Amino acid sequence: MLRPRVRRTVLVLCAAVLAAVSACAEPEPDLELQVPGRVDGALGVAGTPSPSSTAEASCSTQPVAGGYDVATLNRAMQGISLPDWRAGDVGATAPLSDGRLLWVFGDTLRAKGAQPGIVANSMLVSSGTCFTPVAGSSGAPVLDLQRTGQACWPTSVLARKAMGGDSVSVICSRVQQDHHGLLDFTYLGASLAEIRVPVGGRPVVEHMTTLTPDNHDPRAVNWGAAQVVDGDWLYVYGSQQAPGQVAKSALVARVRLEQMRSFPAWQFYDGRQWQEDPGWARPVLSASPGVSQAFSVHRIDGRFVLVSKRGGEFGATIGVWTAASPVGPWTLASETPFAYDEHNGFVRYQPLAHPEIRLRSGNLLVSLSRNPTTFTNLLTDPRRGRPVFVEVPHP
Repeated sequence: MLRPRVRRTVLVLCAAVLAAVSACAEPEPDLELQVPGRVDGALGVAGTPSPSSTAEASCSTQPVAGGYDVATLNRAMQGISLPDWRAGDVGATAPLSDGRLLWVFGDTLRAKGAQPGIVANSMLVSSGTCFTPVAGSSGAPVLDLQRTGQACWPTSVLARKAMGGDSVSVICSRVQQDHHGLLDFTYLGASLAEIRVPVGGRPVVEHMTTLTPDNHDPRAVNWGAAQVVDGDWLYVYGSQQAPGQVAKSALVARVRLEQMRSFPAWQFYDGRQWQEDPGWARPVLSASPGVSQAFSVHRIDGRFVLVSKRGGEFGATIGVWTAASPVGPWTLASETPFAYDEHNGFVRYQPLAHPEIRLRSGNLLVSLSRNPTTFTNLLTDPRRGRPVFVEVPHP
């Protein structure tokens, strides 16, 4: 089931919060998401992929001169018709050196007849507004932990130019899917997928690494909430649940790019300097008001820009913070009202920035995972469970 990246116990306990946090939201903008009641490709309706296996016959592989508008991007996302991808949340992106974009999704709904019908993650590659799927092995998710009962939920992705193409790192939350229903799971730790993408070619997962050991402590740091490169260092952000808080605090680690799969080589920021012991890591953004479990950090125009729900998954605004260095100090640059609960059967969560997709308006493109509150509504029309694009002020 498609879901926000929080513990299900928190979702139940915080249901009463939703009405309060959405009271400040502006009316829902017209995202051109009105769709008919029946759609080819839902689990209940057999779909037929287009001959080109891209999003739609009318898509364009060429970028739009002068930049896109949000409505065009939402139409492209709503127009995807692929047998292995009918709906998915997260939608983190990494620009590739050949001009394409790699998209990484979490829980993914497939077409009728696919086995399994839902997988823990998926990937698409786009050129312009055309999308092509990246298939897993024998119906498995693309990022396969090969551990019974465990799943890899992607939280961040980063691409770096390499010989013959790109080297991509995806960090995911490793979760245990428990036996008490779809809503029952336990966060265990972080895993790293290293992916090679040849120029113009298909992404190939070359290595899966367990970064942190299994840890059932709900206060454990969720490393991999975001990634950004500065010089020879990869900066990896973590989120941590504080006692009595709904939102998370943000922490920072760093590692040499060539050592990223070796967690003992990581260093952790204690607020003043770097430490070898992860226990010394201290928040660079506090849990009050706090950030989401996963967010995005990019270097834009010489500054580091962090985008998250302000106040955690259930927050009423998209926050944009800026800093001169990857560790801060972070300054809140803008807030844009977008509540978690739309009060129309949909929820929105985990905003992620996409600065590589230029908007004609000059604003910053942000996607939010959007899902119906009932699984039946998702099966009726999978397009209801796809990310939606909005724009926020450029920092």
